[in-house]
Amino acid sequence: MTDSDAMLAKHSAQGQLQSGNTLIQAAKAWETRTTDAIELALAEFAGLIETRRGEWKRAMRAIMSGISEHRQAAPSSFEKIISVAAPRGGRGGSAEQAFLRLLDEAADRNAKRVTAFSEGWTSPKPRKWNERHPVAYALALAVVGAVFALGVRAAGDATKPTASLPVNCAFPAVRNR
Repeated sequence: MTDSDAMLAKHSAQGQLQSGNTLIQAAKAWETRTTDAIELALAEFAGLIETRRGEWKRAMRAIMSGISEHRQAAPSSFEKIISVAAPRGGRGGSAEQAFLRLLDEAADRNAKRVTAFSEGWTSPKPRKWNERHPVAYALALAVVGAVFALGVRAAGDATKPTASLPVNCAFPAVRNR
C-alpha cells in the first residue's frame, strides 16, 4: 500500500474523504517530499562545487528547472487522489483547481528556498581560494615576499649617496641659498 492509498483509506474511515482535507494533505505531502529532495540536492551541490560562479549557477538553474518540471508532472501523479477525494465536481472542478493552486504555492516556496540558497543566504560559505589551492597560495606568497624584499633593498640602495655632483650642475636654474 502506498502513502496515498493509506491516506485515502484513513480519510475514508474518518468520513473526510471529500471534505477537501485529503487534497490539502496530499499537497502538503507533495511539498514535504519535494522539499526533502531539494534540500538533499542543494547539500550535495554545496559539497561538490567549490566556487559560486558558472558551475554553481548552472546547478541552481537545473534545480529550479527540476522544480518546474516536477510541478508540471504533479497532477498526473495525483489523478487517483483527485478523482476519489474531490467533491462532486470531480476532475476539473473547483476542488482540483484549489489543489493545483496549493501545489503552485508549494512550488513557489521551494523556488524561493533555492533562490535564497543560490544567492548565499542559506548556503554554506564556499572554501576560500587559498584553502582550495594551498601550494599555489604558498608560492604566490613567496613570490610576493621576494618582490617586496627586493623593492625594500632597492629603495635602501637609492637613499645612499653616490658620487657627489656640483651643487648647480644638474639644475642650473636652481640657486644655492
